[in-house]
Amino acid sequence: MRYILSTIFMVLIFAGCSSTQSPNASTSKSDNVIREYYTGGGLLSELIITDKETQSGILKRYGYDQKLTSTVEVRHGKKNGIETMYDPDGRVILKTPFANGIQQGVQTAYYANGSPMFTVTYVNGIKHGPAKSYLADGNIKETIMFENDRPR
Repeated sequence: MRYILSTIFMVLIFAGCSSTQSPNASTSKSDNVIREYYTGGGLLSELIITDKETQSGILKRYGYDQKLTSTVEVRHGKKNGIETMYDPDGRVILKTPFANGIQQGVQTAYYANGSPMFTVTYVNGIKHGPAKSYLADGNIKETIMFENDRPR
């Protein structure tokens, strides 16, 4: 149980560090794209707008090395759909479902080989339901049930 909780904690910290705002960022706009830049000039994020009236589109974030770190659909200015996070080699490391800006559904973290590392079920932004950790070969290591953000 300690293993899965510590793994969940680390991923949540990592996910929280991927904010779209940076105190040293600058912004530029074109007709269909809003871009933010690091102080050194590298691209931090871009929102590719599909509907200007509803602030909807695809948000892409980049690391200092200019490699893609995450993508997510945005509707009415809020995350909707699956936010996908990538490692520096472009492999998927985390998928988090959102509905109207709130985590909703099963979040999955992945090993470098593509197999799931753990899954956590969210209902209205809180852990509620099964959380499972997996071995690198895909076999389940541990299962914990959450109820209102607390393990049972």
